[in-house]
Amino acid sequence: RCLGEFEFAFEERFSVQMLPLALAPQEEEVQLTRKDLDVRFYSEPVLDLLELACEQVELALPVKPLCREDCLGLCPRCGADLNQGACGCPPEVDERWHKLLDFRPVS
Repeated sequence: RCLGEFEFAFEERFSVQMLPLALAPQEEEVQLTRKDLDVRFYSEPVLDLLELACEQVELALPVKPLCREDCLGLCPRCGADLNQGACGCPPEVDERWHKLLDFRPVS
């Protein structure tokens, strides 16, 4: 939200079974099981594990990285970091709902 740096401890285990391409199913449609999702096929004599490692790191990254849990983010008008304090921009009022500000329920 605020574009600030955040720390992320990465300790993730994963398991992938690498099989020669000759062992890949030849049928057009194959029903996969959960176990099949951990199988990769290779055709080169040397395995390049960089793509696999990068994929696992990307999967482990948080979907919404925050500098802290209560991050306020940036002001949508001026771009100030609201974690550093209020920016001074007037509150945004949607005129369609403005009349509801005067509404008081009858008790």
